[in-house]
Amino acid sequence: MRRGIVYIGGMDDFTVVITASEPRYWMMMGGALVGGWLVMRLFGRLPENRRASALKTLGWSMVVFLGIGLGNEIFSTDPPFTVHRSLPLQLCGINAWMLAINCFYRNPRVFAFAGFLGIIGGFHSFMTPEFNTGASGFSVIVYTIKHAALIWVPIIMYRTYGMRFARYAWLRVYFSLALLSFVMIGINGALNIYWPSDIGAVANYMFTWVAPVADNPFILDWAWPWYLAPLHLVLIGHLVLVNFFFRRRESGPML
Repeated sequence: MRRGIVYIGGMDDFTVVITASEPRYWMMMGGALVGGWLVMRLFGRLPENRRASALKTLGWSMVVFLGIGLGNEIFSTDPPFTVHRSLPLQLCGINAWMLAINCFYRNPRVFAFAGFLGIIGGFHSFMTPEFNTGASGFSVIVYTIKHAALIWVPIIMYRTYGMRFARYAWLRVYFSLALLSFVMIGINGALNIYWPSDIGAVANYMFTWVAPVADNPFILDWAWPWYLAPLHLVLIGHLVLVNFFFRRRESGPML
């Protein structure tokens, strides 16, 4: 164990959890809240003729930032790069790239998928931060900005650019994610069974191979794949809740 990093046994030495007892936990929370709110306010005050270019600038900023984060994973030596852990195949990583690219296209289906899941995933990621490739200072900064973007970019696109969640979009998002999770089980299985890591890393993209170790009340100590069942039920509840909030603001049908 290195100073300032808590390694969690039972999986591998790549997994790090930051708890509420650490000052950096609250620094992450505060930075995400204040920084996101300021950016949202900035976009809300933009004149109409500058909004399109500002959103593209945001998209390019996200692409560059995510690219730097991926480059850090590839060229890192502590811990070293591994396809079992370092690829952007966690759900939050997938959503971040989708939101960045959608700043250029504003596709409603992409917005629904990345918006719903980004807000939900970003919230839980800040409640119980879990790092899959160590928690260096740079990694914490990348984690904070990326997950703050997952929450605030959909809100910005909703408030300033008129993006909306279509009726029953939450249901389509759930089934799309369910299909993606099955695909990810196959990817994790192929990596762990047929191409095991020579440095002890366990492929666990989208946490479909081993349950997250963060202290989250929705994560039950059940064997695979049964621990996934309550997570799916909780996800449906969260999708309905987020949908209710946004639909109520529009005074439209709740579902």
